[in-house]
Amino acid sequence: MQPIIYPLFSTPVYHVPDTKFRVDNALLTRFLDRTEFPNFRPTCGLTENMFILDNPEFKSIRRVCEFHLQEYVTAVLGIETEFYITNSWLSRNEPNIDHGPHPHPNSIISGCLYLKSSPKSELIVTSKNHLDKTWPIQFRKTHINIYNADKWNISVDTGAIVLWPSDLFHGSNANPLNETRIALCFNTFIRGDLSTVDLGGYSTNLILK
Repeated sequence: MQPIIYPLFSTPVYHVPDTKFRVDNALLTRFLDRTEFPNFRPTCGLTENMFILDNPEFKSIRRVCEFHLQEYVTAVLGIETEFYITNSWLSRNEPNIDHGPHPHPNSIISGCLYLKSSPKSELIVTSKNHLDKTWPIQFRKTHINIYNADKWNISVDTGAIVLWPSDLFHGSNANPLNETRIALCFNTFIRGDLSTVDLGGYSTNLILK
């Protein structure tokens, strides 16, 4: 009889390889010509506007992000608390430029929707696995899988979306395109009535607006 492996207390990363969403050509051209990047740097460029999804012009992009945020929160995590998008920005990588590993502070769930990418582009998620966190030992591994990996590479072609807990370190490989790679990134927080009553009758009241 084969053993059953339970991936308990895991860190789920949500990945849809192709949402079928494509930004229209006029908007993509605007993103590529640096209109949204007044302080462009040839390394990893971020928009100065960190609330870009508040612009009504980008409502179709916002709908896609909010739909998959809701799917991740309710269908995967089983949480009924309301999550909403706080910060949002465009991230661009020129050819052969990567994006180093980093977390997103002041956020609970983060995400990226890839507006222009390629099958060879990767989001790289890094975190020490449970054994390495518990014991300061570098184990010799015969193979890498989802249980023992310290990093996981996720293919992110145009139309892909990925969501993850914001404390996870993540980055991207060097852009393999001969053109700019563009992603719409966002952070989230929660609001609503978080009041709870435990089995002992002790209640905690908290309402976030």
